[in-house]
Amino acid sequence: TNFAPVCQLPQSPGVAIDSSVRELRRCVEEMGFVGCNFNPDPSGGKWDGPTLDDRAYWPLYEAMCELDVPAMIHVSATCNPHFHSTGSHYLGADTTAFMQAMTSGLFRDFPTMRWIIPHGGGAVPYHWGRFKGMAEENAVKQDGTAGWHLLDELMDNVFFDTCVYHQPGIDLLVDVVPSSNILFASEMV
Repeated sequence: TNFAPVCQLPQSPGVAIDSSVRELRRCVEEMGFVGCNFNPDPSGGKWDGPTLDDRAYWPLYEAMCELDVPAMIHVSATCNPHFHSTGSHYLGADTTAFMQAMTSGLFRDFPTMRWIIPHGGGAVPYHWGRFKGMAEENAVKQDGTAGWHLLDELMDNVFFDTCVYHQPGIDLLVDVVPSSNILFASEMV
């Protein structure tokens, strides 16, 4: 009654998302899991795979919507010596995931899909004005079609957690991000 299970998807560099879709279905339909952990960079810090708006991921997004489960967008350790796993890789990935969602218009194709971006959304709340301005400048493409998601539109699908490790960071998160988009989380490094 106190915990809800979330599955880890089996992702590897260059491997199709099919096994992840099968594992998501198995965990949700057979074991009652309520979400999944989705790694936006299975390469471990090389960032040489598809971006999050690539159609290679659409079967997973379709399954997430059908099963009505959210994804925690969270990288694993990095094998790239340029990135410290928790000090730069995690935070950079959180910000990258948000930026890819905003620039792609992805949630127009998957309006019921939900993402949880950990660690307070990386740099997003701390540069909210930057992201807001970029989104507004690019909301309409030159051909007149819809471009980037506006922040209000994007926040229908994206949530941040409070795992930022100090009270001033949580205070800023709560001051900037709508409270309906903040989920409680806690851990210790």
